[in-house]
Amino acid sequence: MRDKVKATMTVEQRIANAARRVREEQVRPIRITQGQHARGQYVVASSSRPGQGYLVHIDTDGTVACTCPAAQWDVPCKHAVAVQEIERRRTPVRWE
Repeated sequence: MRDKVKATMTVEQRIANAARRVREEQVRPIRITQGQHARGQYVVASSSRPGQGYLVHIDTDGTVACTCPAAQWDVPCKHAVAVQEIERRRTPVRWE
């Protein structure tokens, strides 16, 4: 039954579900790099596989890609949502 419910969820509902899981599970991405052609890369710990993490890459245009199984099936995942939330809160420093 649970699989049927997931199969009928809209993309918006999946993103909302991922955001809820980020808050409930206190997902904490760790920034590992920032490149010329990307905003950065993060590693996010797996909650279901202790000791394992997933790489989340965010391009300069805001496109996010994650290496977790859900993302490989084009399902919005909590790892990508957590990185998007961090990037949304970041503000550039302006020196005058």
